[in-house]
Amino acid sequence: MKTKILLLLMVLFLSFTSNAFSFQTEFTPQISITEEYTDNLFLSNEDEEEEFITLISPGFSLRLSGKSSGAEISYNPAYSIYSELDEYNSWRHNVDLSAWSDLTKYTRIEIGESYLYTEDPIEKETIFDPDRDTNTTVRQNRETYYTNDLSVGLLHRFHENSQLALRYTYSILENDDPQYEDTVYHTPSIEVIHWISALWGMEAALAYTEGDFEQSDDRRQWDGTLRVIRNFTRNFSGFLRYSHAVINYEGESEDYQSYNPAIGFDYRRSEDLLLSMDVGYVINDFDDGSQETGLSTDASLTKNFQRGAWQLLGSAGYEESRDETESLGLTQYWEIGSAANYQFAKNVTGDIFGFYRKDDYQDIEPERDDGTTRIGCGLDIYLLKWMTVRFEYANNRVESTEDENEYVENRGSLMVTAFPVTPYRFGK
Repeated sequence: MKTKILLLLMVLFLSFTSNAFSFQTEFTPQISITEEYTDNLFLSNEDEEEEFITLISPGFSLRLSGKSSGAEISYNPAYSIYSELDEYNSWRHNVDLSAWSDLTKYTRIEIGESYLYTEDPIEKETIFDPDRDTNTTVRQNRETYYTNDLSVGLLHRFHENSQLALRYTYSILENDDPQYEDTVYHTPSIEVIHWISALWGMEAALAYTEGDFEQSDDRRQWDGTLRVIRNFTRNFSGFLRYSHAVINYEGESEDYQSYNPAIGFDYRRSEDLLLSMDVGYVINDFDDGSQETGLSTDASLTKNFQRGAWQLLGSAGYEESRDETESLGLTQYWEIGSAANYQFAKNVTGDIFGFYRKDDYQDIEPERDDGTTRIGCGLDIYLLKWMTVRFEYANNRVESTEDENEYVENRGSLMVTAFPVTPYRFGK
């Protein structure tokens, strides 16, 4: 299956870049060697097992830039070598692809693809990334799995600052271990952003999600959102938002509707400070007549400095955990996280992050509460113009009302990467 996905990636990429010599092409190969240590290989509560893992990763990035289209692809395969448990020696694959083409002056088509194939139970790419969902459900083995996310979008600008977007996304999670949930999602959506005047704007979105699950009941879901925006000053705007969801299951799971009115604001001070926040109230109305209610919030603060940046994020509300490793139904959650990076010297950059999330899984008996903490730091040193060294440490832990799901893991790594001083350039 993974071969078909990788082939699809390349077909989509080549369809946008069939005449590469008409583009400005940049090709950057690299190779890295990583030595990683973990004190709890299987994320176990009792039988903690140490292990050293060596990763050898040849990779590349390719960028094509044209007058009205372009594409980027990065591919970083890695072979993992276990010091003691060599039965887990295997290949990992990480592919990211994006491509775009202007069909007319006002219309653009975009394609994006992200593919991950690994046996690492904690996806490093989502430990703390504001642009990606963080999976906090527990995977306690080293069996391989893969995820693939494909998106295709058609964007049309029909007025200054106004846009119509049609999108389709396809997502899949497949596990070699049958105890974990395999999932497939198909989501077409439409979004309209329109500014009636310099002061008033509106956003409306509608999406339909068809979720198919290997073990749980399949889900059919409609999501609609309407947001009215008012610009009070050049840097400050406020908004009212209403979100509505209709969730139906093909099975015994309880159908319900979700109502979520909210109020919020956005503040931007040039490029160095961005603050956004909204507060709402969620009503989950189930078909059996019961209700679950609670506050919802979503806040972010980004501060850019001359030599670094700092970000603070927080959110709370309800969501479906069936989208993750374990299918645990509806969860009420709150989370907070922060990340920062700083350039200490010309050749030395450091970063640090911290994240905590509390989940109350209400659809399982007995109810389960999890608290997930992840903290870490890293240091990048440019030893030579063509070589970097990265030191990294992370502490991952889960505290749960179910003892078997609890664990504490410390992992550290040293990575050496070599690459050309300048990319290889071809074409125009």
